[in-house]
Amino acid sequence: MTAVQTRDSLHPPDSYCVEFFNDARMLNTAMTRAQSQVVVVGDAAALCYFGKCSRIWRSYIHHCISKGSAEPKHLTNDFIDSDIKEISRFQRTEYLDESSTQSVMFDTENNIDAILQELQEEQNRAHYTLLERKRLYDSAKVERDALLQLLREQPNVYKRGELVMEKHNAGYIIPFDNPTNHIIIKGRGNLGKSFCGDEVVAKVVPCEGIPQGKVLGTIKAAESRRVFACTLEVEDYQKPKTKTEYQFLRKIMVPLNTNTTKICTLVSKKSHNLIPIWKHNDGEWEIVRYQRLDEEIKRNHVFMVEVFCWKTKAENKGNYAYPLGKVIDILSIGSSLEEGLRILDAEFNVQPLPPSHVLAEPCTWKDTQNSNRKDLRKFITFTVDQKKSLDLDDAISVIDMESHYEVGVHIADVASFVNLGGSLDDAAQKHGATFYSPREEPVYMFPKPVSIYHLSLLPGIDRKVVSLMVKVDKATHKITEKKFQLSQIKSDRKLSYDEAEDIISKRSGEEAKFDTLEDCVSVAYHFAKVQRKARLGKDWSYRRLDDHHKPGKRRSSQMIEELSVLFNHSVSEFLINANETMFCTPLRCQVSPDPDMLEDLKERYKDIIPLSLHLRHNLDHDIQLDQEAMESKSFYVLTSIWNEILSAAKKEEVDTDTMIDLIGTDDIYPQLLPVIYEFRKCLDEAYVIRSNSSWEKVGHYSLKLESYTQASSPIRRYMDIILQRLLHSVLSGTPVQYSPQEIDILCQKIEDSYKKANEYEKKAAMISFAINMKKQNSLKLAFVVGVAAGDSFQLSFPFDRHSFPECLPVRYRDLQPKDQPLYDSNENQMTLTWRRRVYSIDTAKIHQELKKVQNSAACIKLPQKTWQAIVNAMGHEKWNIARSLILDATTKQTENVKSLSKHAKVDLLEAGNDSYRTAHGQAEKIEMEHYVDLTLHLKPGDTLQVQMTSEGKKGYWTPTVQLVCIKPIFEVCVDHAHSPITCFSKRADCPSKSEYSNAREYVKIWRPLCEMESADNAVDESDSIIIEDLKLNLKQGKNRLKGSFELPLKYIKEWAIECNLSKCFLCIRKRGLKLTSIPDQSEEVVDPKNYTWVAHGVTTNFEEPKNNQNQARKVHFYINHLPMDTIPECVYQRKTTYTVEIIPKLLTDVQVLN
Repeated sequence: MTAVQTRDSLHPPDSYCVEFFNDARMLNTAMTRAQSQVVVVGDAAALCYFGKCSRIWRSYIHHCISKGSAEPKHLTNDFIDSDIKEISRFQRTEYLDESSTQSVMFDTENNIDAILQELQEEQNRAHYTLLERKRLYDSAKVERDALLQLLREQPNVYKRGELVMEKHNAGYIIPFDNPTNHIIIKGRGNLGKSFCGDEVVAKVVPCEGIPQGKVLGTIKAAESRRVFACTLEVEDYQKPKTKTEYQFLRKIMVPLNTNTTKICTLVSKKSHNLIPIWKHNDGEWEIVRYQRLDEEIKRNHVFMVEVFCWKTKAENKGNYAYPLGKVIDILSIGSSLEEGLRILDAEFNVQPLPPSHVLAEPCTWKDTQNSNRKDLRKFITFTVDQKKSLDLDDAISVIDMESHYEVGVHIADVASFVNLGGSLDDAAQKHGATFYSPREEPVYMFPKPVSIYHLSLLPGIDRKVVSLMVKVDKATHKITEKKFQLSQIKSDRKLSYDEAEDIISKRSGEEAKFDTLEDCVSVAYHFAKVQRKARLGKDWSYRRLDDHHKPGKRRSSQMIEELSVLFNHSVSEFLINANETMFCTPLRCQVSPDPDMLEDLKERYKDIIPLSLHLRHNLDHDIQLDQEAMESKSFYVLTSIWNEILSAAKKEEVDTDTMIDLIGTDDIYPQLLPVIYEFRKCLDEAYVIRSNSSWEKVGHYSLKLESYTQASSPIRRYMDIILQRLLHSVLSGTPVQYSPQEIDILCQKIEDSYKKANEYEKKAAMISFAINMKKQNSLKLAFVVGVAAGDSFQLSFPFDRHSFPECLPVRYRDLQPKDQPLYDSNENQMTLTWRRRVYSIDTAKIHQELKKVQNSAACIKLPQKTWQAIVNAMGHEKWNIARSLILDATTKQTENVKSLSKHAKVDLLEAGNDSYRTAHGQAEKIEMEHYVDLTLHLKPGDTLQVQMTSEGKKGYWTPTVQLVCIKPIFEVCVDHAHSPITCFSKRADCPSKSEYSNAREYVKIWRPLCEMESADNAVDESDSIIIEDLKLNLKQGKNRLKGSFELPLKYIKEWAIECNLSKCFLCIRKRGLKLTSIPDQSEEVVDPKNYTWVAHGVTTNFEEPKNNQNQARKVHFYINHLPMDTIPECVYQRKTTYTVEIIPKLLTDVQVLN
């Protein structure tokens, strides 16, 4: 291997990190290809300094030096260390280095060991008081006084602020004297001994742009316990061991929260596979038990680690290794939702129960503004929320005023009862928001009794509210006047979204009436609809999908959403125009996208953009397409969605609301979704900023508003309480409770808590879905959204936004194609081919089925010209024209994957099997076909049927693709292709050793390793045999499922099965099983109602008959891996047939194992 580079080979000039420097996979491939020796020619210091592989090279070169195989002989660790320092002098350096130069110094390990020696002394004591433990978090008093002195003497150089972590080795500080001017911190060494939320002192270094700095010390630690949910870092057993006299070894814990540094725990060297579990006992630590570390514990458990110390010595030059922690509990990732959410709570530091002092705080609930309130209790008022929701923030009232009517948007008045700085307020501020999950009830921002019994707008109970009263013209439903006031209401009824939807749909097209609650709901909806049109213009018909409401049945949720937007926008306008609050109002902003990015998007997707009102409006697209070309091109619509559009169009009185929602929601159309994703990439995330803190007026691009804030959910979000307090100040003429500087600090905290709550909710939904998949796998219809050249393509599940990532990658290699995927850049299309041996009792029939060009029932297709005409009619609100176009549209089912028929053939042995009936009834001579060739052309806008399962990953069960269905009777098992060791073997608990005490120990360690390699090699070879309709005899053994199947000798010969059937792996699949439960509503829309049971087995024995050579051969096996916890009843029935994929072990691996 040569790592020598010249000026010409490094092109462009700044690309100094070429493959051997930067590509760990290529480096690993190059090294492991060697049979006996690796010789490297290159600059040792450069290899240790540059690129992502620097740590690997450092280890390799250190190994060479220790073995005396480094030339020239003066190439020592110290020599390379000094060379590295010389290199760093001539690089484009900043004050801070993200990777930290220390990471490439050869004495780093010794430095860390020096730290460990001191930390070990702390652990050996194992008896220190709780008071001492707390002191370790903050800087010592002398150090703290010194830091405060620096702040007084040089306030421009040293800054005090709160540390916010963005990664484990990077973050920023919010300075208290100028909260908007963040100080960037890069590199683990520059973060000191601090954690997120600590109050720290940093030294600021002048540089262009955003200031950067280094944390010098902690003034005040964050109040939360330093307890983190972690996984155990995979150990590098190939790394040369450093001989030390220390009694302890390090185990590195990796927090699930990626913003937290790794943590070091110590275990005894004598029993390195035992980890102590600690607990507090009367303020002291004691070991309660030991846990043996095997692969099952490492992979399927999470370690709760409490940090108790973080020290450094003077000789370490101020560099910090990892903090020292103790394991206080080990949690299984489990098989229940509660177990998964317990780990999630630990990762996000969410406490299901509030602190006891918060619960004990006396509450008088005396209303200080009672004399200023308007009594609205006699007017019809209602709430609309999720069926199980109890924390009801908002209510709606509709009042008939003869010449006009009034719509009231009423928000629970939390600010009147929760005092700034009180225990309730402090706890709510730390929480930031209510955390929702699929559990029975959420983790409330306030204690549950406060949220539900004192603040929630429950029906039949008098409640204090902040009201936006809107005067509306009856004829046009347009606003003529609006005002804020403090009110008292009593809700008449709590409606679920489904109940409100039913009311609205039944009163579609009726004249406005105000006699009953149902009438008022209908009026409120029509008012909200008019406001949406006025706000969004031609884009009013588009609305993003959500997980709770089905397209076409979202009128009630749209009504509440629009009224909330109206309230929030009105609050922002009211406060920024008031003298008291114009400089201290938190606003939620989103900048407009980059015009160049939009132009590029328009050019790339100019043929598809005209088919979407939403894209045409946002991209200002006016290109006229060739109508003849559009006639020949097809637009794909999910069959279930098209049926709903037809149903709405066929009604005597056209259901325009349903038609608009279904046709305008681009996310549910396979060809539009990839463009929608690309458009969203052009949009910046919304953020929170103080009003008038910037010279530029930003507004909110997506909402099409000049100003916006969040004030409609004060029971669920802390930001909304701040806005309520500002409203109170203006409405009641009382002093504003916040300074602009305080609002700047709160804006950042608000943004962090908002992201945290959203991420928590998304992860909780993902865990819930994965747990359901453990009980029962399910088939889903996925949209292909990306296939560009690379190692994977991307799938999207638009009806399950919260259960999956926005784009779920599937590696091409996991589909086990025959050849490398072929990418056509002109068509943006990837071509995949398979060549598989497929047999059955009626092999000819199976092969004919596989060769057919089959129609997919998932989608229908219609001419693009027709769809564009429908979209144009909807955009101009010409409902009758749109209806006629829909009813007259000519649709066809889409064609599925094509297959080819260039096969190797042999004559059939049995005369009874040498013919089959064609579609016309003639008998036709056929030959035995061993191989079937299949081709799949994959491009964005296609649909694929995939089956989902679960895998343990980073401390949680997460959904993952199990099967990709290429044809109704041909699927690829991604599960065993991606994880052959999990499916066909088990992970070895012991690494290899340099010496073994005896042959038994050698076999004990190496057999599991060889079995792992055997499984990996067999799957990688892709030389499998698929047998359809094979009868298996499965029964429950003592510890696992066992079974057998018989193969007649004639089939073994016909099918040319020459492998050793006692040395094979099996992928067993049973298609067409009916779902016993439907986990979520999305499956009612597009997903199939059946699934495929999958099991992975290993053959153990192949019985040769002793007397009758023509007797069937019997193969015995056991099931090694069951993705589903439940086993269908049909599995135990003797006549059940399966698809069995036989994967032979490689002969070399069989010989090694023998």
